[in-house]
Order: sequence, then structure tokens, then C-alpha cells
Amino acid sequence: MGKFNSGSNNVIQTITGAAEGYFSSPAYFDNAVYYSGREDYLDRYTLTNGALSKTPASKSPTTLVAGGTASISADGSANAIVWVVDAPSTKETTAVLHAYKASKVSDELYNSQQNATRDTVGSGIKFSVPTVANGNVYVGSRSGSTDSLYIYGLLP
Repeated sequence: MGKFNSGSNNVIQTITGAAEGYFSSPAYFDNAVYYSGREDYLDRYTLTNGALSKTPASKSPTTLVAGGTASISADGSANAIVWVVDAPSTKETTAVLHAYKASKVSDELYNSQQNATRDTVGSGIKFSVPTVANGNVYVGSRSGSTDSLYIYGLLP
């Protein structure tokens, strides 16, 4: 993609920042890229003329222990939400599903610890990605020795 040349570096752009490294894939929506590293914030970079902004346009209010791969839900190009699961690698640690306003990820709309009795995900599965379909968000998890699928949606 950068036209490899053993004599020079043809990388168009690099983004640095996560102290512990990047282990996820970015998500794209409406000229913005969402990315999180381990022990880092979820960052929203704007995309202009094929290049990302040098610094994030906004950051999530909390750091993600394990980082995470974001998923986007939207009503066409409106009301977009960025979903990400922070799934620490220890089996005793509860994963957390976060929802952020896509236009400004510093606005957290929801997380599964706000009503932990009802919404707790369970132990995280490393590199799990929230899947959005049919108005619901699906999150894989593990409770004890049982694999689980948690389904989040609007309450009646």
C-alpha cells in the first residue's frame, strides 16, 4: 500500500500515542476514524484529503485497559454511536461495553457498568468486537466456564 522500497520509507502517515501498543483495527464513519490502543483512550481522528488529523479531534473520557475495536451504528448518516468493548485479558475482570457519540467521543452515552446488576457483560474475551444488527448490540463473553452472548437493545 505504501509502495515498498527497501531503500526508503514510503509510509504516507503514522499515528502514535498508545503507550502499550495498538492491537485492534480502526473503524470508519463519516470522514472520521476511530482507534484505541491498549491503556489508551478511544480516539476520533478526522480524515481530510486522504490524511488523518495529526491529533485526535476528540478522546473518550476513560482509558480502555485492553484497547478495543470499535463498531458503528447509525440511522443512515445521523445519530451515529461508536460501540467498543473493553475486555481486559484476566478472567476475573469484567468487560465493559461502552457507547460514545460518534461526532464527539468525549460524550459517553452509555456503559454496561451504569446499571451493573442488569447490564454486566461478564469476563471479557480478548479482541472481542461488538456486533450491531437489527437494532441490537451483540457482545461475546465468558461467565465462569460458559461462553455467553449478551444482547443489548432498547428497553420496553
